[in-house]
Parts: sequence; structure tokens; C-alpha cells
Amino acid sequence: MVCNNCNSQQPEGSKFCSNCGAAIEPAAATQPQQPARPALRQGRGGVILTLGILALVLTGPITGIPAWVMGHSDMKSINAGLIDQSERGLTTAGMVLGIIGTCLGALVLIGIFIVILVSLIGLSEM
Repeated sequence: MVCNNCNSQQPEGSKFCSNCGAAIEPAAATQPQQPARPALRQGRGGVILTLGILALVLTGPITGIPAWVMGHSDMKSINAGLIDQSERGLTTAGMVLGIIGTCLGALVLIGIFIVILVSLIGLSEM
């Protein structure tokens, strides 16, 4: 230990300096350093939401599947702490709209296929 007043070396555990008589302050306990937190990645919530809206309104599976896949990937990163929690709302909304748009688009395609099939069967009976 070192005296804060005269800088003389003192035995460990001393309360007063043997040279000048000043009170010796124990050294402040060092706190263990927190491990450095990795920098957060930028989320793609806005892009995912845009793709989800397009899937629902216009393009179906063409933009719905990418919204679904990108949303799932970003949600895993958000849960792991790699992307800021503020992206969760946009990402979730875009992913859900992508799922709904994909399902509706698939139903429309199945309906078109059935209509074409029924018309072909009707034409063959004539």
C-alpha cells in the first residue's frame, strides 16, 4: 500500500502512515469489466413490411415468400439480441402479411387452376 499523503510504502492492512501519520485509504476495489457487447445489426423491418403489404395487395407468393423468410430470419436475430428490439413490430407485421398474402395467392392460383380444368372437361364433352 502507498500513503496518499507522502507516497511512502506501507505494509498491507495499515490504517495510518508510519511516516506522516495520515490515514490510509484502502484502494478502491476494481470492478470486473463487462464483456463488450457486440454492435447491433440494422434490421430489415421496413423492407419486410413493404414486401408483406405487396404480397397481400398485389403479388401474392412472389413477395410473400421473401417477406416470410426474411421476417423469420430477423426474428431469430432479434431474439438473440443481434438486432434492436424496436424492429420487432415492423418485422412481425411484415412476416404475418407475407404469410397471409402467400396463402391467399396460393388459393387464387388453385381456384384459377380448377376453373381452367373444369372448362377443359366441359369442352371435351362437346
